[in-house]
Amino acid sequence: TMSDAGGDALVHIQMTQGDGLNWAVLKVSIVVDGGASKLCVEGDATADCTFDKDDDKSWDTSEEITISEGDTDLCDGTEPCSVVVTLTKVGVGIEQDRVIASITATAENN
Repeated sequence: TMSDAGGDALVHIQMTQGDGLNWAVLKVSIVVDGGASKLCVEGDATADCTFDKDDDKSWDTSEEITISEGDTDLCDGTEPCSVVVTLTKVGVGIEQDRVIASITATAENN
């Protein structure tokens, strides 16, 4: 259930194929209803948005992350919201950041 306050879960994203990705090199950002891009910070409810991960070292096939609002209301649930999720593998050393997926999902009350 979504409200006009922050902290609501927006979308769940599941890895369906590929090699595991170390959590330390995953960057998650979202755009809600064509607005500004928001960087999601793992486990930080004071950020614009946040995501939850499990306790192991990597995101692997069949595992999900839940992307939620931080302390700001991004979608109140009165109407469905379009959420574009961009997943980026952060470059290490001389390697550059690389977008590994861009997914469009809908956040709505169930």
